[in-house]
Amino acid sequence: MTLFKGGIAEAYRDTRFLPSSTSRSLVSAALSSGLDRRPIRIAADVGCGSGRFLPALARIAGVAAVFGYDLSSDMLIQARKATAGSSGISLVQANCAITRMLRPESLDLIMLHWVLNTTNAWYEIVGNCTAALRPGGVLLWFDERGSLYQAIDGEPNGFWRQGCDFSRALWDHFYKGLGPWGQGESLRIREGLPMGAETSLNAIVNKGFKVTKLAAEKRSWSRFITIEWLVRRVLEPRAFSNLWRIPEPIYEGALKGLSDWMETYPHAARQSIRLDYNATPVLAIKA
Repeated sequence: MTLFKGGIAEAYRDTRFLPSSTSRSLVSAALSSGLDRRPIRIAADVGCGSGRFLPALARIAGVAAVFGYDLSSDMLIQARKATAGSSGISLVQANCAITRMLRPESLDLIMLHWVLNTTNAWYEIVGNCTAALRPGGVLLWFDERGSLYQAIDGEPNGFWRQGCDFSRALWDHFYKGLGPWGQGESLRIREGLPMGAETSLNAIVNKGFKVTKLAAEKRSWSRFITIEWLVRRVLEPRAFSNLWRIPEPIYEGALKGLSDWMETYPHAARQSIRLDYNATPVLAIKA
């Protein structure tokens, strides 16, 4: 596992793009749902990554402290930048898969987002988060989808619907360069849980949580990038965990093919494409 070091931490920040207003709206909508829960005084983001949700958690009415936990020191550097100017936020480098790393019944809310798909220790993390919540506490995450996520998983239809022939050519070159590793089923396999897996949801339900998916509170956003940006900031640093599994010689060969293609068609490298995203809040309340 790369632990999101160096350039990967920066690429993670750039590719999981989320406007601060949208993160606040997602959190606010989830906690205004009317579901019976305890007041939130202490919150934590377990696997906080680049810290994109930490300022939103700090803005919850009545919150006195927010903790951002992550295994990667480089990710915490990005989180520190994202939380500059926000008060009441503490960043902690820790492996939350270790038993009692989170103090039992010490938290009122835990954010658990985009982490279970990056680690094989997902079951231990779910168990530790469950123990760390007080009765009536909230486990909050988001069912997040996007055209870039689909493409990385070998399903680039979100890009192709934009009618961009250069985008189609980009992904064709990339997948073919990966050989058998470029097949959709192979790309959907991650070190942790596959995207959209019901396994973690079932594990949470089995621990006595009442789970509600707030479909009416879904939020959508988008961002424009160039094909060259996509190659340099996403594919070259392997900014998604399923790409880590591909043997380095094979991956480097695929990147060389993309580089040659962009040199042959420099106007294609400057082609603008849109990344579409949406997220639906999922709220789990501990019995």
